[in-house]
Amino acid sequence: MKLRNLALLTLTFAFYSCHTKQLVASFSATRPNQNADFLIVRNDTSMVIPVGVYPDQRDIERYVVRMRPAIQSIDSLILSELTRKGLQARIVDKKTRFTQGANYVTYQDYWAWDFKKYMHVLKIFFYDPLNGEKILEVASQGNKMGLHDYPNPKKQVQGLIEKALKID
Repeated sequence: MKLRNLALLTLTFAFYSCHTKQLVASFSATRPNQNADFLIVRNDTSMVIPVGVYPDQRDIERYVVRMRPAIQSIDSLILSELTRKGLQARIVDKKTRFTQGANYVTYQDYWAWDFKKYMHVLKIFFYDPLNGEKILEVASQGNKMGLHDYPNPKKQVQGLIEKALKID
């Protein structure tokens, strides 16, 4: 009986340990205006962290060892999720000038390799439609102990957009 309980406890621990967390990293009193357009700024660079290092999303920039061309089209996933929710959205280039009244959305992805590549952290930033200041940051955080479920943008974007638009 004790062996069975130990096995059940171990399986439960492993299941929850592999789970990627989605959290609101920072926010202000202002929220994205869901009546305004969402302009998703294309990011053509992914960040890479070393194998075997599992930093917290707050400190991950310190662990970046190199930048490389975008690994996946995360802007398209964000666009799909926003339009699925009935919001007006489009993808713009980095050089696009800030248009007052539009929600700007940027993101940064951080990747590592295990047996295959996985996205350890994804951060999505929302900027005020009136003054362009950052008002919200949501992030997915891979497990910090090395156990993970090979997180990728498809698994994470939907939950992060949900968190971003439902904050009270």
